[in-house]
Amino acid sequence: MTPDPVGRARRRAWRTWYATRWRLWQQRQQGRVRIRRVDGLDVVVLPGLLDPAWFLSSDVLVDAIGALVRPGDRVLDLGSGTGIGALAALRAGARRVVATDVDPVAFRCIRATLAIADAAERVAVRHGDLFEPLDDECFDLIAFNPPWLTGSVTGLETATRLDPGLPARFAGGLAAHLAPNGRVALILSTHGRPDAWLDPLRAAGCSVDALLERDRGSEVITAWQVRPPGV
Repeated sequence: MTPDPVGRARRRAWRTWYATRWRLWQQRQQGRVRIRRVDGLDVVVLPGLLDPAWFLSSDVLVDAIGALVRPGDRVLDLGSGTGIGALAALRAGARRVVATDVDPVAFRCIRATLAIADAAERVAVRHGDLFEPLDDECFDLIAFNPPWLTGSVTGLETATRLDPGLPARFAGGLAAHLAPNGRVALILSTHGRPDAWLDPLRAAGCSVDALLERDRGSEVITAWQVRPPGV
């Protein structure tokens, strides 16, 4: 492939601008409780949690869920964070929604988001690692916007840094929780290593296709549609 020096320079400029604004934001807002609106959905952001105004994958997750949910579906919003995926699933017509997160701050945040949306009775919120809190439940759609950075972001290391073992655990646990004709919406960025997530899924026999893509200047975020073997 021919190198693209103009494209590389453009992305470096975007990253410099983004890093500068990120440092200023940390000084002014990270310690505050905020309400953010993403694609018409209001979410609570507690201190220490990823803010969808700065981490630009939440609206891609919302669009992917809107594209894949069928009325009456059972949806799992895995690693829900602010709870935005759960709200998107309800809006798209899901019959049952479960939202999980291993981070206790995120667990509180999901509940707060559902409360202001008057949706607390429509979503089951579970605290635990990956598929651990789900018993034998199966879903028609699993939506996952995972940590994929190979570095870290000051103050948010746990939520952003890729655990090297997580992609394989995710791929290995899908069979027990994805309905026979189910699908996965997996959100990944060029800031991370997409193949670290996609390769274990392909090795497990899943089909992996790009559903939608957003070029943010500093990164390209892709929603991948994953289907189990034979579907």
